[in-house]
Amino acid sequence: MHVLGDAGVTEARAWSMESSRAHCHVRASFDPERHAQLVAAIHRLVGAASWLEREVAEGRECHALLLQVAVLETELRSVSILVLDGHLQACLFGAITQGQRPDEIAALLAPIRSVLFRG
Repeated sequence: MHVLGDAGVTEARAWSMESSRAHCHVRASFDPERHAQLVAAIHRLVGAASWLEREVAEGRECHALLLQVAVLETELRSVSILVLDGHLQACLFGAITQGQRPDEIAALLAPIRSVLFRG
């Protein structure tokens, strides 16, 4: 997880209040390098999914399919971690440091819970 520097404090203000729910946005939550990492991770995820689809269409062995499913899960985990890190660093940190109400902060915690506790 990266630590917010001086630029990060500005990024921490990337969230907004809308309909009594806190929102933050990927473009504002990530510096250009982190945004590029996220886009690259998504491309790898899509590539892994396409590869799996081809292997299924070609009737590959179950072993090969299971290996590709593991690759796909790893790529999905990478995307989740990058988005979660940005959310924690920019959105949640910003809300806390700006003294937002507990219910607004709770709204920012909801997506974190959905990622950590999905079944």
